[in-house]
Amino acid sequence: MNRFSSLLGGLAVIAIAIVFVMSFGPGGGQNQLKAGPDCAGEVHGKCLKASHFWATFRIAANRLEAGRADGLQIKKQIVEGLEERELLLVDAKRLGVSISDEDVTKELVAGRVRFSLPSTMGPEIVGLMGIDPMLDRQAQLPPGVTLLHDRFKDKKTQKFSADTYKKVISDLTRLSETDYRDYQKAELIAARMRTLIMSRVRVSEGEALDDFSAEKTTAKIKHLRLRPAFYRDRAIDTSEAAVTAWADKNAAEIDKAFDQRKKELGGECRDVSHIMVLLPETPDSAAKGAARGKIEAAKKRAQEEDFTTVATQISEDQTSRKDGGRMHCLTQGELQGDLKPIADALFGLKEAGKVSEIIESPRGFHLMRLDKILQGADAEKAMRARTARELYISADAKRLVAEGAKEIQAAVKGGKTLEEALAVHLAKYPSKALPAQGEPKKDEPKKDEPKKDEPKKDEPKKDEPKPVVVADPLEPKVETSLSFAATEEPFEDAQPGDSPAAISFGLTKPGDVADKLIPLRDSGLAIIVLVEKKAPAEETWQKSRDQYVAQRREKKQRDALVGYMKRLRAASQTEIKPNPEFLPKPNASASGAPPMNPFGAPSPE
Repeated sequence: MNRFSSLLGGLAVIAIAIVFVMSFGPGGGQNQLKAGPDCAGEVHGKCLKASHFWATFRIAANRLEAGRADGLQIKKQIVEGLEERELLLVDAKRLGVSISDEDVTKELVAGRVRFSLPSTMGPEIVGLMGIDPMLDRQAQLPPGVTLLHDRFKDKKTQKFSADTYKKVISDLTRLSETDYRDYQKAELIAARMRTLIMSRVRVSEGEALDDFSAEKTTAKIKHLRLRPAFYRDRAIDTSEAAVTAWADKNAAEIDKAFDQRKKELGGECRDVSHIMVLLPETPDSAAKGAARGKIEAAKKRAQEEDFTTVATQISEDQTSRKDGGRMHCLTQGELQGDLKPIADALFGLKEAGKVSEIIESPRGFHLMRLDKILQGADAEKAMRARTARELYISADAKRLVAEGAKEIQAAVKGGKTLEEALAVHLAKYPSKALPAQGEPKKDEPKKDEPKKDEPKKDEPKKDEPKPVVVADPLEPKVETSLSFAATEEPFEDAQPGDSPAAISFGLTKPGDVADKLIPLRDSGLAIIVLVEKKAPAEETWQKSRDQYVAQRREKKQRDALVGYMKRLRAASQTEIKPNPEFLPKPNASASGAPPMNPFGAPSPE
């Protein structure tokens, strides 16, 4: 560039600066803020101007839908951003970092509006504000910058217009011209400090390769999930003697649970027998029609046969099927929300032995037989017995899950496959063969039909249905996952904090079984066996190297900034005083435990 061009460029900047001085000089506009506190807080005794808070709020929430700002706690984020800005300004003074008025003018002419957000704010929230992080990175600008240069152009000439700039900024921030310039100067110094902090970060190719390998290496596993519901249905002795023996040893636990439930009793509960046909989570018309047909067939059978027998054979309610559909001491209070249609039908029955019409709920179709109406002391006694029964079944199911998981895990470590170990375990809990639905049992002749001569032992009876083994959806089975990366989970129902992916990638060779049994959300346990672990090809790394170096640098820069700000905050902890009036008001949280839910559906909120 020759001296003449340089001179012209310098004169252009001077001319623009004169425009800014004239348009944005002292007293060059009016502060359009509403009355209120002057400070959004203090840092080292310096006021965090409320005018800067509201200007930032208008910029940050400019593109948000109504109500989203509160949900994202934008006001809290802005206060913290102003606190961080002031801490950086104090540190900048210590280090001699500053900015000239000429640089401020250049930044304003470029049409960039800067504001501070907390270093810990995730990019997803910044994105919701309408700030494009990719655009900021391409322009080599730190987060918290919005580019508005197109809005500052004269519509006719398509060139920068100071008048247009002044109007847009005035409408957007409601600041006087002087205050706006001071606001942006403070933001520019803070931005230089952030850039200085992040510029010290160095990234090696080995670090990027580690990230690449962790992301692109895949694994495949076999897993087995053991669930309490399976053992409740197959293995637990639910006789009164077994429940009583457990209750005698656990009276304190029962007392505590009963005291909470007694409040929901309301002086009355009902013993019922229940037949249920489940619907899938998103039923189509065909599934709904099939389920209704099944419950209608059950209703017809229940009119001719024992209701308890029909419930045992047909009901899909895992809570009660094993006990002939019996459900003890149901209260109206626990049957709310999606279950209210059941409460209306059940508590509409006035006489023991009566059966409801078919009831539809989001979970499926139901038939309820009223067995007994319990009130007063009888209701309390029944509720205590139900509480003891449920606690006993839950505790014993968890015990059986833990014992079964350890047994299968040990067998696999001893050389068996996961399938072989499961088969040995399931042999202890065989599935029960039931007569074909709608047909009598083997030893029962059809009604009004005389007995016939018995056929020979090797000759099957004519026209008699064979017993069928009903498929049990709760029976555990070995599953093989798809290939997954370390950032993906092979199954989704692990307890928070227990990552099946992390545990899987900790295994070395095919056939290795994880030492850790993974807790599931329903109190079950999962066993993991590695099938394969596959590293990405070298040529894939060569193509992706620059991308992963850049990603690693960005992450380390963000971590460096977060760590730096954490240290500044810790050193100035007593000097940071946010104004509570600028923070969101805490919401009153709901109290009390959720109502009981006897059908295994999500409890109504």
